[in-house]
Parts: sequence; C-alpha cells; structure tokens
Amino acid sequence: MVEKMLPLLSDGLRKIIENIREKHPGCDIAKELLLADDLIIGYNDLYNRLWWDKSAEISVMTVIREKIETLINDEARMLSFRHNAFEISYLPKGKQAIYTSTNTWGRENRQTAKPARLIQKILIREFKCKEFEDFSNWIKNEMISAGEFVLVSGSDITKYYNEDYYVELIGTLGNSCMRHQECSEYFKLYEDKAKLLICKKDDKILGRAIVWELPEGVFMDRIYTCYDYLENQFIDYAQNQKWHYRRSNSLLSDGEYQEWYGPEDNYTDYREYDLTIKLDRHYEYMPYVDSFRYYDEHNNTISTNPYKGNCRLSNTDGSYIEEDLCTYTCECCGDTASASDDELPVGWVYSEWEDGYLCEDCAIYCDGLDEYISIETTTVIVIDEKQDKKTYPESYVEDNSDFCKIGDQWYSVYCDAVEYDGTSYILKKDE
Repeated sequence: MVEKMLPLLSDGLRKIIENIREKHPGCDIAKELLLADDLIIGYNDLYNRLWWDKSAEISVMTVIREKIETLINDEARMLSFRHNAFEISYLPKGKQAIYTSTNTWGRENRQTAKPARLIQKILIREFKCKEFEDFSNWIKNEMISAGEFVLVSGSDITKYYNEDYYVELIGTLGNSCMRHQECSEYFKLYEDKAKLLICKKDDKILGRAIVWELPEGVFMDRIYTCYDYLENQFIDYAQNQKWHYRRSNSLLSDGEYQEWYGPEDNYTDYREYDLTIKLDRHYEYMPYVDSFRYYDEHNNTISTNPYKGNCRLSNTDGSYIEEDLCTYTCECCGDTASASDDELPVGWVYSEWEDGYLCEDCAIYCDGLDEYISIETTTVIVIDEKQDKKTYPESYVEDNSDFCKIGDQWYSVYCDAVEYDGTSYILKKDE
C-alpha cells in the first residue's frame, strides 16, 4: 500500500544543515540528512501526482523508499530546532502528526532531544564519535547564530517593521502589508501603546509580533516570520514569559473574535478575552491592526470586541474604515454594544416580553413563551395541558385565566390532572 511519508526536516533546520554542508563539505552526516530529506520530498511529490494509472510512478516510489531506508529509520520525523534551547523538537515513531489551522506543525505529541544524539539515533550508517562531536559543535554554532529574541519599544517598532531590516523577504514577514517605507508614519499607536518582540540576527530580523501589556495580562499578537518553524519559537518565548498568545496565527477577518491561550491553565485550553485599550490621543493615521482592530472613535479606544467600535483598523494606507453602526442597550444590565442596523450584536436577542434587547449574559430562554426573557425576571414552573413542565414568567401566569395555582404548583387549567369543582380548581382524585 502506497502512503505519503512524513517530512524529515523543517525549513529552518534544513537551512542550518545546508550551512554546515557548505562550510564543511566533508561532513557526511549533513550530506546524508539532506539526501534523505530530498528523497522524502521527491517521494511525496510523486504521491501527490498519482492518478488512475499508478503503476509507473509507484515503481519509482518503491525505489525511492528503499533508498530512504538505507539512509534513515523511522524513529523520528518532522525535526525542528528549538530557538531558545540547544535542542531539536521531533515527532517520535507511532505518534500522530498534528497540524495547525495555517498548516504548520502542531506542538502536540512532540518530544525534544539533543541534536547529535537524535540524529545518531535515526541514521542507518554508523559514524565515528569524532564526526558526531564535530557535527554537534557545528550545528550549535549555526543555531546560536540563527537569531536572538529581543523586546523593543518606541521608535524601534517602526524601524523593525521596515522591510529593509528583514533577513529575507519571504514567509508571512516578507508578505506583510505594513513592511513598506511609506507605512512608517502609521506606527505612532504602536510606539505609544505596545512593544514588539523580534527574532534578531545582527541588525535584521527573522520574525516579529506586537505585544500588548494590559491589566488582564500580556498578550502577544499575530506572529510574522520568514520561516514557519519560528512560530513555535515565538510561542515558546511567550510561554516562558507567562504571556498569552493567539490560538490561531492566521489572518483575522473583520467581525471575528480572537481566542487566546494563557498561563492560567498552563496553556492547555483557550478562551476569548474582551480586551479594550484606552488611547492617550487621537492619531491621524493608524496601522493595520490584527487583533485590536475595533476602534471606537468617540471613546478613543481599540478593542478585540467587534461590537465595541465604529471603525475597523484593517486598511493598509493609514486610514480606517468608519461604519454606520447602531447602539443597542440591554434592558437588564444596561450594557451597550454596536452592530450594523440590519443585525444584532453577537449573542444579543430582542425580547417581546421585555419589550427590548437583552445581551448574551442576561437572556434566558423561556420555553413557555417560546422566546427569551431577562435573567432577572421571576419565573415559575407550570404543568401544561400535556403534563409537561415549562417555564413562564410569574406575572404572566398570575394574570392569565388559563393557569391556576394548586398548593405551591402552577398548572394549565386544561391539564388532565386538574378539574373545576364549581368554586376552584383542584387536582383530580385517583380512581
């Protein structure tokens, strides 16, 4: 049976091993790792091209697989170096590969090991101890020189947003809409209210992420990198600092909420946060903002809540989109939220019983009325004509001749268990 093979090396680790191979042409360890990686890539390319007539390509794939098996075993796959430690993260044999929503390698089911020890474990050929010692030193030098994490602020944020300070114009960093020189006048908001975590090599960067320091905690926004593997290194850094980070690193559309992992439960679960930042001044220009893009021009705040702003900070030319929004007030708690005039804020409802709008926290479903009522409305349980128990507002049944109270229990007068004795409703006696 033909199956797709798991990849061997991440882009970042392959780059490191390529550098070793270039600087040390006699390093056969690097040579065999790169050859095995090339063969797996070629094998998977053929797998992706398989159509109805498979025989020719399957025979070639068999030859490639056999060659791969002379170079490496299957004890580990999906190798990626950890930026904050001299270790390699890998997927052990028998563990399922997990991918994120952006198709990068997930963190679940992975383990870590020292580079030389892990590579010695997966290579078929036996190398001398001195060869692994040299390889270990070379890979350590490459990993150390790959970059360091630095938290910058003020004008340095504008500096490192500029593409002139990128190591390469590739990946999400190289495609960033805010990388151009003409955007430099848009970043005063960030300079005043945020910091920037960068992965820095010399005076250029491999990746960046805006960091917000708030009363609710520190929140690392969307990560932009030259190489996919660096996303996990940014997350490692955030976890070591006890920061929050986004569950999804993909592009956020207008109207979407963001979900965050946090240190409260040791990053095992995620949740939404309703976060708002009060700005100190008004800005003529605003940058494209990933998570805090909902701008309330009147209160001069930015928020993660789509219904706490009348503008969207999702333009790339420094302007912001003003929307014609309606403001809704909850009849129960008095909270307000905004939405376009043809829709309600998410989670809000209109209640005919309350004759007004209710927010998500104040609305409860009343099955007797088949609509939502306020959580503060006093309710009673009524046994209806089908002898089902349903909830009604107490004032509704008190003023309605279709209901009666026998003892402490309310009933529908049409209930089979109830009868009228000429003066009042009573329960029927068992025959």
